[in-house]
Amino acid sequence: MKINNMNNNNMNNNMIITKGEFEVFWFNLLGNIELEEDKDKYDGLRVARINFKISLKCYNCNEIVLAAMYLVYKYAYTTKSDYGKFTLGYITNKVGVEIPFTLGPAITFRENGQDLPVLDLVYSKVIVKGEEYDDMKISGIFIRTYLSDRMPDDGVSLTIDELASNVWCGFNSNVVVEHKEPRRVGSKKRNFKKYITSIKPTEMQRQPFIVADTETVIIESVHVPYAIGFLVVKPGDDLLSEDKGYNMIETYFSESYHDQIFPTIHDRSNRMLSDFIARLVVVVRQHTLV
Repeated sequence: MKINNMNNNNMNNNMIITKGEFEVFWFNLLGNIELEEDKDKYDGLRVARINFKISLKCYNCNEIVLAAMYLVYKYAYTTKSDYGKFTLGYITNKVGVEIPFTLGPAITFRENGQDLPVLDLVYSKVIVKGEEYDDMKISGIFIRTYLSDRMPDDGVSLTIDELASNVWCGFNSNVVVEHKEPRRVGSKKRNFKKYITSIKPTEMQRQPFIVADTETVIIESVHVPYAIGFLVVKPGDDLLSEDKGYNMIETYFSESYHDQIFPTIHDRSNRMLSDFIARLVVVVRQHTLV
């Protein structure tokens, strides 16, 4: 497994991680974990995150890949289901507010009950973000694991030694990893088009605009928002390109807020929406959308 160690845009593309290097990275990771938590929001969704004592920079690809695989082996592979996928995301801090964002589409890690290797796919996402955001600091990393036909796993857990052994085996494997298009989990059908239809421009220069989406859960017949995200769209710029990857989608989740400070889902939902609106105001001004 080749690992890039990017620093100030200088990359060593031929670096191969050895067992000794792995042990050093592993030791440093364990010592840098300030907070670790996971939540089963419902049978088909598990969210797990790590907060770092010392923030990493996006070019610290070795450390980030290892942290991501730590979460995958500890919280994704230990589940039992017919099918599974996960999204990988970073957490950054702006003016004291946590801002999580995902690194593109989900990665399939299980098909027909069989676990699939995902290290190279995680690595490729981390490298792209390292190139895009360079020295931007991230205070944490998270995965959102989606499962279909989940079966009881009896609280499967791994010791630190078992976890280290499994992660190292993943790094030391020569298995070729191929991307598998993630499929929808659940039976919900789309009732809208999968694409944005073209419109005729009404002025010579089109301005940037924002698209947003909110997810809700029904509580006592009322839709309560638990997740929201937005993306700045700049006319003329591709949303997806081979050299830049996906644009950053800023996402907010009610479960990111501590239960002791915001004891009810309504409290967490209200704070999430407040933070979203405050951030939206900043972004609108940055892109001169008003």
